[in-house]
Amino acid sequence: MARELGKSGRTVWYDSELPAHRAYADVIERELEAAAAVVVLWSRAAVDSQWVRSEANRARELGKLVQARLDGTRLPMPFDQIQCADLSNWKRGRSQVDASIGALLGGDAAWPREPAGRGSSRRQALMGGAAAAVVAGGTGWWLLGGKASQPKLSPQTSALLEQGKAAWWQNTPEGQNQAIGIFKQVVADNPNFAEGWGRLSMAYAIASHWRGAQEAALLQERSRSAAQRSLSLDDDPYGLIGSAICRPYLGNWGVIEPILRRAVKVRPKDGEVNFMLAFLLTLVGRSREAIQHANTNLPSGPEPGIYVWRAQMLWCAGRSDELDQLLDEATKLYPTHFGVWFTRFYTWMMGGRPEAALAFAADTANRPIGIDPKEVESVVRVAKAIQSPSAPAVKAVVEEWTERAHHGAGYAENAAQFMSSLGEPDAAFPVLRAYYFSEGFDCGEVRFESAIGSFTARNDRQTAFLFNPAMKEVRSDPRFSKLMSDLRFSEYWRASGRKPDYLT
Repeated sequence: MARELGKSGRTVWYDSELPAHRAYADVIERELEAAAAVVVLWSRAAVDSQWVRSEANRARELGKLVQARLDGTRLPMPFDQIQCADLSNWKRGRSQVDASIGALLGGDAAWPREPAGRGSSRRQALMGGAAAAVVAGGTGWWLLGGKASQPKLSPQTSALLEQGKAAWWQNTPEGQNQAIGIFKQVVADNPNFAEGWGRLSMAYAIASHWRGAQEAALLQERSRSAAQRSLSLDDDPYGLIGSAICRPYLGNWGVIEPILRRAVKVRPKDGEVNFMLAFLLTLVGRSREAIQHANTNLPSGPEPGIYVWRAQMLWCAGRSDELDQLLDEATKLYPTHFGVWFTRFYTWMMGGRPEAALAFAADTANRPIGIDPKEVESVVRVAKAIQSPSAPAVKAVVEEWTERAHHGAGYAENAAQFMSSLGEPDAAFPVLRAYYFSEGFDCGEVRFESAIGSFTARNDRQTAFLFNPAMKEVRSDPRFSKLMSDLRFSEYWRASGRKPDYLT
């Protein structure tokens, strides 16, 4: 089968080429995630193998599964609900698998034969073609990749691309929706443009992380489909990013990180590609390393979303002077942007300068647009309690924000940070347990107000805030280690061989 698939110019790899010095599972996972298509051949031995089922399920989740039956064995659930070719009588030549691969990747045109002389080095062909395959449990996998020439873009398409990037980096639901619409137009006008499909995949995926679970699942499926199309056309870094982050971040860091690193290898000087890896590293408590990637060419110009996340990285890494400089610049450009405003206020309030935060909030003319004044007053009360931590003031803030945590995921994130800043870990931990595990109460998926249109799904809770200076009091508590274990951070850090900043 591998030989037949290779005859049509596809790059094919399977486990006979596993390097001796690499862990078997690591190589399989990396190549399976990176490939454009996966073929699994079901047999009795395959059905009995938990490894095969696990790997087949990963391919199914990524939307790149092509499956065939070698004998009369009944397929396990849920694979019996998916189209499966019958190869029980197949000998040689084109098969139903070829047709399925063509359908999956948009037709055989996506698989041109390589020119004479190209691919003479097997290693080069594998790396360039994003190809892989796995054999396990008596069955075979082939993961296939290929490249097609990219179309020349019109000035109108180039302009649309820039508009889409600017909209995407606004870091708002409106900006995300605009970016999706723009990139859909780009690929409609240029159906063989790998970067267009890759950016569309990224836009869908990023939006999914700020929507409710039901809408997020739909966006993730669309992201997988667009990434699949992108990677069938080229080894596109944006398609790789989309294929990586079209799933919840929470608990999936070990799957996402190697794909993002591969995207950086494909485009090492691309600011946007590096920024996506930096973003992930911030989520797992490695902001010092994140900054190294975030400093690679600020993507898409000085957009507010970029300022907010770079500020988070600098704050977590303890680089106060650079943080002040960045926020000075951001505030001059976007004085009333809610993300910029609250980032400045919080980093002052919980970074040892509550008096500066209170003076900043006193400038009512430059408070964030579209935010209820009552919301600002509620955080002003926190700043006053941090500045003058009397027992009644601290108690009032804890009670107020415990109640608020019941009504929004964003409120719960803020409540835990405020309580930690006030030296009240006993109040913070119940909020964190409720936020991540719905223990005691369920804070829901709406972040603050439904009208804002921003959500945090229960299976995709935020984690970057756990590692900022405001949470120092919580991190020094023995209960934090259990939280890290329950969230599978400890498992990820062991597997990756890299510790978070607060443990180094």
